[in-house]
Amino acid sequence: MSAAELNLAKAQVRGGHPDAALPVLDEAQPMAVQFTGDHSPIVFGVLQTRAEAQFARNDTAAAAPGVQQSRDALRAPGGEKHTDERRG
Repeated sequence: MSAAELNLAKAQVRGGHPDAALPVLDEAQPMAVQFTGDHSPIVFGVLQTRAEAQFARNDTAAAAPGVQQSRDALRAPGGEKHTDERRG
């Protein structure tokens, strides 16, 4: 369910509706943490999509903590050797 909500939120952000995506992400995140763990790809996706939604709303102050949280979540499973981290 959290993965489906994440996909919905991504579509909302990319469709120009970031305000609609934020409550969906608020619902998806605790569910994803509960069922997939703090550092799962779904949790990472929620954090990243929340930051994208906040950037789309021109709310960089709100997006900044989410960017850091998503970087932390990305680093946790594989550290600096994680393939996605080497791109950044």
